[in-house]
Amino acid sequence: MLDVLRKPRDSSKNVSPGASCYMLHRKFDLALIYGFFNHDKYATFQEWREVAKLATGALVTWKELHSVPKQGDSLPVETAIYGALKECLKTYFWGKCAYCESEFDSVAWGDVEHYRPKRGVTEDPNHPGYYWLAYSESNLMPSCQRCNQGKGKRNHFPISGIRATQPDDNLSAEKPLLLNPYEESDCGTGAGHLHYVFEFSGWELLSTGRVEGVTERGRTSVELYDLNRRSLVNQRRKHQVQAINALRLAANTSPTALADAWTMLFSADQEHASAVRAACSAWKANHKGEFDRATAGGT
Repeated sequence: MLDVLRKPRDSSKNVSPGASCYMLHRKFDLALIYGFFNHDKYATFQEWREVAKLATGALVTWKELHSVPKQGDSLPVETAIYGALKECLKTYFWGKCAYCESEFDSVAWGDVEHYRPKRGVTEDPNHPGYYWLAYSESNLMPSCQRCNQGKGKRNHFPISGIRATQPDDNLSAEKPLLLNPYEESDCGTGAGHLHYVFEFSGWELLSTGRVEGVTERGRTSVELYDLNRRSLVNQRRKHQVQAINALRLAANTSPTALADAWTMLFSADQEHASAVRAACSAWKANHKGEFDRATAGGT
């Protein structure tokens, strides 16, 4: 189908201005995330919440008694408490890392990640960490080790507003510079903080697998989540190439085949779904541009 529209054109590669994209967005909803909570230590999710509430109170008290840090002091966080939520979080995020969308369950344990770090903040060495959020459900999400450790996020949490330092402070005044997968304005379809970079040569769309920040928050997230590490870029590019090839094949088969392929490729639960969607959108835009030029006499 598309072949009949092809006409000679300069085959040199050009860099696409980028296809708008977003990180994985999952609405924060306790009922959806923990509706099927099952753990051998807690009879119900409500029981877990009661334990977490008591443990949070204990951390606040401990911090009050250790307001002046001494050598050897270590925040007594009980990792088993927030760790009990791991299976629910992995299921809700389709077994993918909340930051890079890589499937990790079959090859790694994964982490229960704290969006706001619990023991300290790299950008503010005097900050005690968001210890009062150590067990807060809205602060927890699944992460692969590569995003959460090593060159990844770790204890980074840059802001552009007023930093909260104790439980009564206003978190909304912080204005975080890291995108939050639970926030639609950060990672929803209209967020506009990120885009993927493509090259094109006439009708051919070429994936680079790279993501770039459009806004300050996007750029900061790409850097601190380490979203352009080589292995991740290669994996994203592989999925984008597969999507482009699937669309090309379907487009030369029938309109129905193209519509079916498009629907399948927009499935949110697939690995690197946002990268695949960006490839689809860029492919469509590139062919529309070529079609418009072809039907206008090549101008």
